[in-house]
Amino acid sequence: MQHTCKRWVFCWIVALSVELGIVNSLNAQSLTWLGVPFGVSSVAVAVSDNGKVVVGRAGDILNGPLAADVYIWDLSTNRVLRLTEGGGSAFGLTPDGVKVGGQNNLSSFARTAFIWTEASGRVQLPQSGSRSWVICLTPDGSRAGGASGYPNYPAIWDVASVPPQLLRVYSDRGYGGEIWDFSDAADIALCFIYSGGTYRARIWYMNGLDIQQDIVLAPFASDPYTLGAHLSPDGTIAVGMSGQIYDI
Repeated sequence: MQHTCKRWVFCWIVALSVELGIVNSLNAQSLTWLGVPFGVSSVAVAVSDNGKVVVGRAGDILNGPLAADVYIWDLSTNRVLRLTEGGGSAFGLTPDGVKVGGQNNLSSFARTAFIWTEASGRVQLPQSGSRSWVICLTPDGSRAGGASGYPNYPAIWDVASVPPQLLRVYSDRGYGGEIWDFSDAADIALCFIYSGGTYRARIWYMNGLDIQQDIVLAPFASDPYTLGAHLSPDGTIAVGMSGQIYDI
């Protein structure tokens, strides 16, 4: 089926006031080819603040969830580390490049959330229901956000404790959803919720694990859906897309 709805890159200002500054253009300095350590394709999805640690996937990426695994490229030591076997993906990386959060794909449906550090290896996270995954980590690496259960509900883990703890599954916010990003202070969360027959990006103002305010990020014009991707460090700006999410 061909969708006629356009997709738009979108930016929401989610605070009452934002200090605007001048955006300086940046000149690209170099292009580093990471290569394909396994299979026929690779993709990078996150990078540390110093640009030395990259997390992504490699394998036969277009051939289903079991055909590609999670890799770390450590450019400071010229190492490539494989974090999963049999399929996986990861989007969460702390700014220092030390901790990774993602999912290990057990089948085309079942998947388990994990965190990884070089010191501890891959640690599976507790879950509610048959599947879970991590999408984001707080900058200090103490908490992970993602989804758990089926249908998948937004979830938060304590990943600083040993063993990690599943702190909250937000099953009361709609039929399903995910947490995509946190502000640096972890008091604001960017979410994606399915409710009332539609998909919407949302901003949650948090007090600990409790949601104090739930703001729906509206689409552009008559677009059917919105999807958030990232929050600014202070949580005042969210970026994502407006349009047909199935065309992504």
